[in-house]
Amino acid sequence: MKIKSIFQKLFKQLSVSLVHYECILCHQSAQSALCIFCQDALAKEALTNKRKIIKVQGETIFIYSFNHYDGNTKKLLSMFKYNKNHLAGKALASYFYQTCQQQHALSDIDLILPVPSHRLRYLYRGFNQAEILAKSLYDHDRNHYDARALIKARYTRPQAKSNYTQRQTQLHGTIAQRHVIVSKHLLIVDDVITTGATIQAMIKTLLNNPNNKIDRISVASLCRA
Repeated sequence: MKIKSIFQKLFKQLSVSLVHYECILCHQSAQSALCIFCQDALAKEALTNKRKIIKVQGETIFIYSFNHYDGNTKKLLSMFKYNKNHLAGKALASYFYQTCQQQHALSDIDLILPVPSHRLRYLYRGFNQAEILAKSLYDHDRNHYDARALIKARYTRPQAKSNYTQRQTQLHGTIAQRHVIVSKHLLIVDDVITTGATIQAMIKTLLNNPNNKIDRISVASLCRA
């Protein structure tokens, strides 16, 4: 029995060592969804100035956007959102987590909220990409995560398909809150920030609820368009 057990362990170790991936971008041999060259290329698309400051109803909000919405970042996000390539989503979530870890100002986050997706879009796509990015932080650091505190109560056309004026107005009254939120430092997570209309709609909903107790709000997005 001992000899059999030893051979089983050796076979398992050999099988694991033979497992390899094909890079989803360049199709070269890789140890994960992206080869080291494409990982480096993704990192090189990082924004030099990741932090932006906005004012919402008198409150100072720090928005951290990690990459340009271009190149491999845009390609991977499109593969994930529109082609349902979950390996691309896994690669982006890993990159998002690693980059968040480098932002010292986000080290005291105690609550994570993803930007909500309307139920019709969720049914069509099968997932909410903001949730997957947010979960990458929760899975690693065990920060409190709440994907149900805020909901998108009314369907709107995708922001990318709307002009500037439509983006600023179509989200009014679309975000609803389900329960009271208490947080010292709350982090809102999104995949792409364009005009920031969605983020501002969420923050206004949080600030206008007198029962909430939130000391500080920050935002983290994978990229900025």
